[in-house]
Amino acid sequence: MSGNLKSTVESNEVLYDHHGYKFDDPSLKGLNRYFNNSTIRGRANVAATTVGLIFGFVILNKVQKFFGTSKTENPLDKAQV
Repeated sequence: MSGNLKSTVESNEVLYDHHGYKFDDPSLKGLNRYFNNSTIRGRANVAATTVGLIFGFVILNKVQKFFGTSKTENPLDKAQV
């Protein structure tokens, strides 16, 4: 009975979604599996991470300006000449 069942772990076939794009490339390991240039999902993850980082830095900058904790203050501005 178990000889007729095909194990998904042992299968190296590439799976496709309903649009015809690859779900995952079995040769990709580690973070390359999630952030790559060869799959649609990998490119989408890179784009989402980039947008998230930009949004995070903008919010961090606005919070620092609001609370006056900006670390970009120049010490030479306080010096009296």
